[in-house]
Amino acid sequence: MTNLHLKGTADDTNQKKVCLIITEQAQDMISFGKNEQKKFVDDLFHGFTPKEKEVFQSMCNCIRENAHTQRYPGGDCKCQM
Repeated sequence: MTNLHLKGTADDTNQKKVCLIITEQAQDMISFGKNEQKKFVDDLFHGFTPKEKEVFQSMCNCIRENAHTQRYPGGDCKCQM
């Protein structure tokens, strides 16, 4: 990626930190990437019913919450399956 796609600006509060901003020239690249991600997800879920997708998403959310709870005790998983 060249400097045509990203612009760096210094953080006034932290000299070690640089804020990267995506430039207008990068929009085609971003659109392409988002489209490829959508096609990939569509391929993964090919043949799934809407209910199956919903159950899968709920299970993934519960797994994520359980992992978070193990690392940060006191959390609560509210699985809806």
